[in-house]
Amino acid sequence: MTVCMAGMALAGCGSGSGQGAASDAPQAENSAVESQTEPAADAPADGAASAEGNVTIWYYWETEGHQEALNHIIDEFNSSNSGVTVEAKYVPFADFKKQLSIGASAAELPDLVLFYNKDMLETAGCEVPASWDELLETAKACTTDTVSGFAHCALQNEEGTFNFLPWMWSTGATSYEINSEGGIKALNFVKDMVDSGAMTKEAINWTQGDTMHQFIAGNLAMMINGTWQIPTMREDAPDVNWGVAPIPKDAQPVSGLGGENYAVIAGGNEEGAIKFLEYAVSGDTCLYMMHQMGYISSDSTIAEGQFEGDEVYQVFVDQMQYAQARGPLPEWPEISDAISLAFNKVITGDSEPEQAVEEAQATIDKIMGEK
Repeated sequence: MTVCMAGMALAGCGSGSGQGAASDAPQAENSAVESQTEPAADAPADGAASAEGNVTIWYYWETEGHQEALNHIIDEFNSSNSGVTVEAKYVPFADFKKQLSIGASAAELPDLVLFYNKDMLETAGCEVPASWDELLETAKACTTDTVSGFAHCALQNEEGTFNFLPWMWSTGATSYEINSEGGIKALNFVKDMVDSGAMTKEAINWTQGDTMHQFIAGNLAMMINGTWQIPTMREDAPDVNWGVAPIPKDAQPVSGLGGENYAVIAGGNEEGAIKFLEYAVSGDTCLYMMHQMGYISSDSTIAEGQFEGDEVYQVFVDQMQYAQARGPLPEWPEISDAISLAFNKVITGDSEPEQAVEEAQATIDKIMGEK
C-alpha cells in the first residue's frame, strides 16, 4: 500500500479531509496507482487498530533534515507497532507529477517571503525593497561580477509556478488570467529583472533548495523562498547575516499558500496506511515534524505558540492575511505547466510576454472549457 505526502510546500498536520495537492512532490510504490483519498479525521479506529502489512510513503523533499525527520517518525512507529511496517521512498517531484493527478489541499499557511542578505544591502546603500520598482533597483545595486541581486526558483514545473504566481496575484490577476493586463505586467517585470542583470537566468535550473544554497553561499543578495529553508540556513550558515520581509508588491501585497497532505492510494493496505497516519498527525509527532522541517502547523491547537518570539517566522504568520492558493481543481497540473512554460520562455528570451501569455491562456481556456 502506498501513502503519498502530497502537496505544495508542507503546511503540515491538518486533520481535515480534502484531497492532496502537488507542488514539490511526494511519491509511492504500487502496482497500479489510479486514485487517492485523504484519510478522514474520523477514520475507523477498529480497522486501523487491527491493520497489518507493509506501507510505503512517497515523498519529494530534497532537504536532508526533512528526510531525517520523516525517517525518525517512521522508525518510532515501526518499533512501537506490530503488524504494520512503514518505509519511505524518495521520488523527484517531476516524476511524481507525471504519475498522479491531485486536487486541492486543505488547511494551508503562507510559505513565501523575501529573504535578503543584510550586509549586501547595507553595502549597496539600499533599504529592504517593498515594491517592484524598489526590488528592481535594489537587485541591480547589489549585483556584482560574483553576486546576482535576486532570484527565485523558476523551473518549468509546479515548483517554478509556485514562485512565479505571487507576481501575477500582486497585480490583481488570478491564476487563470495570465493573458490579462496583470499577467502581461508580471511577465514584463520578470523580463526587466532578467534583462537588467538583476535576476540570473540560472534560476530556470534551480530548485528552491538550490536557490537557498546559492543565497547562503553568498552568490545571491535576495531570494524568494519558504519556511522550510530556515532550519538548514540557521544550522549550515550561522555567520550569514540575513533577514526576511514580505514579497515586494505591485498593486497589492501577496504571499503563496502551500500545503501538503498525507494521501492514501485506494485499493491497497488502506487500514495500515491509516494506522500510520493516526500516529503521524498526533500532537507530539506532528510538532516534532514541524520543528524539524521549519513548517507552521495548520492545526491551530499545535500552531498556537509554536514559534512564539521568533521574529523570522512571525513574518510568515503576518503574511497569512495576504496569502493565496493555487487551484483548486484536478486539472491544476496542466494549468501550472502552461504558466511555467510561459515564464520560462520569457526568461530565456524565446518569447515576448505578449506571445507567451497568449499561448498559455489558450491552454488554460481549453482546460477550463472542458470542465
